[in-house]
Amino acid sequence: MKCTTIIPAGGTGSRFGNSLPKQFHEINGIPLIIHTLRKFEYSGCIDSIVISINNDWREYMLELAHRFGLSKVKEITAGGSTRQQSVANALMSGLILTSDIILVHDAARPLVSMELIESVIDNAKETGAAIPALPPVETIKEVNSGGFVVNTLDRTKLCSIQTPQGFRTEILTESYAKAISAGYEGTDDASVVEFAGFEVKVVEGERKNIKITTLDDINISDYTLPVAK
Repeated sequence: MKCTTIIPAGGTGSRFGNSLPKQFHEINGIPLIIHTLRKFEYSGCIDSIVISINNDWREYMLELAHRFGLSKVKEITAGGSTRQQSVANALMSGLILTSDIILVHDAARPLVSMELIESVIDNAKETGAAIPALPPVETIKEVNSGGFVVNTLDRTKLCSIQTPQGFRTEILTESYAKAISAGYEGTDDASVVEFAGFEVKVVEGERKNIKITTLDDINISDYTLPVAK
């Protein structure tokens, strides 16, 4: 069974507070996106990687993939104005048609484990769609536009979603086709699949599998990611 990973990296990192796109910021001397890509490069479950990136950074990304010996990076497609558009562009790759399982993973989640990658793939094979998640550890409240509490939500029915998200190829491609036709814009790939009427299995995520969003997040990842030699 063949598995391809899509890494949508078309964002400019506007919330990151840096002129360089977030995915190219160096942590321990290595670009963030390389830390992330290496997890899939070294996974025995992954056959190929497709990166969707802004065309202005395409050549730089190709050079990084070559410099760091990422042989599984088979194609770089154009990034879109939204994450969903970036994934849709990647789904047009010929590699997708020859894959059985598609993973979609945030470029800024470099701390994902091999075990979680394998768990998502195994569950996607079995159920068709699988995503990692964690229960919230803090109280969650619904607030109105005036800033007042409307309701305290039941945490036992809530979860915080991570990536990689895994899908049988035909489910993800059909879901994206339906979403594009209907003009639907989801917040993640699972929401697109849910919109198309498919069930999504939730598997246990990882506390360390954080998404690097601000410069402060770098302090957390500094101690756990490899150092350039």
